[in-house]
Amino acid sequence: MKRNLLLVFSIATLLAGCQGNRSGYLAEKEFYQASKKLAALKKVEAMAGVTVHEARTYVPVITAFEEIVEKYPSSSKAIESLSIIADLWAKQKAYDRARETLNKIVQNYSSTLAADARFKIAQLYEAEGKWEKAEAAYWETAEYHPLVIKGAYAPIYITGHYKKEGNQDAFERSFVKASEYYNTNLKQAGPIEASVIIHNYLALAYVMHGDWQKAKDEWLLIAKNYPKNPYAPLGILAAAETISANGKFEDGLRLYRRFFRTYPSHPFVGKSRVRIGLMYLAKRDFARSRWWLNKAISENFAKDNAAIGDLKLLIGRAFQEEGLWAEAQKVYDEIGKEHPTTVASLQVPFMVSLYYEQQNQPEKVEEILDEAIKQYELIEKEHPGTRLAKQARRFMYNAFAKKGDWDKFLANVDQDIVNEKNSVIQGRWLLLKGLIAENRLKDKEKAVTLYQDFLQKHPEHPQANVAKSHLEALSKN
Repeated sequence: MKRNLLLVFSIATLLAGCQGNRSGYLAEKEFYQASKKLAALKKVEAMAGVTVHEARTYVPVITAFEEIVEKYPSSSKAIESLSIIADLWAKQKAYDRARETLNKIVQNYSSTLAADARFKIAQLYEAEGKWEKAEAAYWETAEYHPLVIKGAYAPIYITGHYKKEGNQDAFERSFVKASEYYNTNLKQAGPIEASVIIHNYLALAYVMHGDWQKAKDEWLLIAKNYPKNPYAPLGILAAAETISANGKFEDGLRLYRRFFRTYPSHPFVGKSRVRIGLMYLAKRDFARSRWWLNKAISENFAKDNAAIGDLKLLIGRAFQEEGLWAEAQKVYDEIGKEHPTTVASLQVPFMVSLYYEQQNQPEKVEEILDEAIKQYELIEKEHPGTRLAKQARRFMYNAFAKKGDWDKFLANVDQDIVNEKNSVIQGRWLLLKGLIAENRLKDKEKAVTLYQDFLQKHPEHPQANVAKSHLEALSKN
């Protein structure tokens, strides 16, 4: 009898597991189909260069995701679906519907997901221009979720809003409220690992307020009390960066060295050495700058061709700014030979042309830039569609601009407009033509025509207000 009961229980458990797996599979399958509909909608938006606002366009997509929520409410895809539905309602400016959808996440899912949803609700109030309700919703996020990132971040966000707005009284009030909130929660949480998040955001609040010594102490407290926490090494780095940026370079350097000793295998060791090299370069201590950059190459980036190229370019720059041109030229030649297909190699002609510009040799500058343009065109031809080719084209534009060859610059812009399928990017190119006509060619009529053409073709472009403001200014002149 016991064996039979055990067998029945085992079969029931197995069937329940299979049912759960099948439910998850079906949710994944339907989510995939709904996502295809969403991708098609986004493609239409990208081609048009605007967000499609007609509700009927969104209905099939929203319905597809709503069915997933209804059929598989406990699946991870249900949560993703609710978030997507909320975004689609928000795009239609149906903010109440979006918030209603997000509230389902708040009521039914974990603290982290609920915190994210509450934060989005606050953002929707802000998008509507209802800041008082937004602020209340941000504080609600903070009060309900003090140990979750979005909850801990909310008071910082509010304080930053008033700082950006230039409202000093509201900024001071929100800073005081935020710092009291963090300190109260630290006392309530006690010495637990999760309180590290609160320490970090309290430090950020101090930085925003200009209390960088308090920020440093707060970050170092994380490293002292929770040395194995992932935030501990980042706390030391943040403290080092903060005090270095506020005139305490030697104290900052000691903290960097502490970081190297305590966390020698941390992934940020190499970047931190580069950071020190850059700080020495800014202080015009060229020898020490090169020492740190070379140390980063030998110990952290020895197998990273692109990074080595970038660091050698900085080393060459350090020689050049020190007035040691022969040494700088050796480094630049080395980059061309050993790292030819890197972004650093593409930048070398500008460093070299700068030297000859300072030597008052315009013919040499012209020759270097002409040769660079040929190099960029060759890279585009030999490496089509790659990141390197895109960078080469960007530097080619820079070379035309440096030469003042606006005819060739604009001819290439026209080519890019023809080749570009994305309406937003097309609009950017057309707006750029207007700006060049106005500011470089000093051709008022051409600029007006180009701005008008831009607004006619891309009336809802994100930069439409830029064109309008330039048109208004030109009309007054």
